[in-house]
Amino acid sequence: MTEIMDGTGGVFFAKQLEQIKAKAYDVLYPEFTYDKAFDVSSEVNPGAQEIVYQTFDQRGEAKLINGNASDVPRVDVDGKETRIPVRTIADAFGYTQDEIEAARFAGVPLDRKRAAAARRIIEEKMNYLAWFGDAAAGLIGFFTTSLIDTSAAADIGGGVTVWSSKSAAQILADVNTAFSAVFENTEGVERANRMGLPLAQWNLIMTTNMGTGTDTTIAKYIVQNSPFLTSLDQIMAIPELKNAAGTADEDVLAVWTKNPDKVQIEIPMDVTFMEPEKNGLEYVTIARARYAGMNMYYPKSAYILTDI
Repeated sequence: MTEIMDGTGGVFFAKQLEQIKAKAYDVLYPEFTYDKAFDVSSEVNPGAQEIVYQTFDQRGEAKLINGNASDVPRVDVDGKETRIPVRTIADAFGYTQDEIEAARFAGVPLDRKRAAAARRIIEEKMNYLAWFGDAAAGLIGFFTTSLIDTSAAADIGGGVTVWSSKSAAQILADVNTAFSAVFENTEGVERANRMGLPLAQWNLIMTTNMGTGTDTTIAKYIVQNSPFLTSLDQIMAIPELKNAAGTADEDVLAVWTKNPDKVQIEIPMDVTFMEPEKNGLEYVTIARARYAGMNMYYPKSAYILTDI
């Protein structure tokens, strides 16, 4: 800070940056969905270059034998190693020396919106990567991994699959298809406990009754009768599910198990503001985070239904 104006000016700028950073950390942006849909961990050291985890499966069988048998069948465990890179996400903001001097002269705080924007834009990137990943960077996303099983919604005739053209019973059938797929494909081991929908479909089931003569909405009926969901809060409105199948009008329904042992977003270092650096007559502060993204430990615990 010794390069900034005089000593008093340096103290002013240093205190302003401390307040600006603190304020930026306090800002909350509820529209992000990655940290609500999935558990977030920061257990990995920020200096790590990659995350390595192993998944195991057992093989073999037991059989009836005689007391003196020597051919007892063997069992074993097969392990698969998965490596996820840790990447840096960064942006920057700055204040000119004229802005610093003017704020000091007027006795007003420096504009904090730039720091808040720097933090927000990094979180926007995290949110995008959680859902769509980045193949070039080696980061998987929920909709870009080949690990999750996927199928299309039921065709009710003429190639029509979208919910806006379906009855309540037909919508329920699609929902049951997704949850049942997880349950049956894992022989009852996995029971998905979250369902995500684009905003239009979420609004449809939240406001449309099951039929005439009842005030029970489709969403409430699902919760009341599902062996997998217990509250309306488990049905999430997620904007990223609109057109998530890759082309227009291919909205998707997603179900998954919200459990850190199944799927988790790893952020080794949250957004951090570095010390400002002098660049001509401007002082630039870099905001950076370390991000490893989605770790899909049990991909069979999720399912995607397209074309809803």
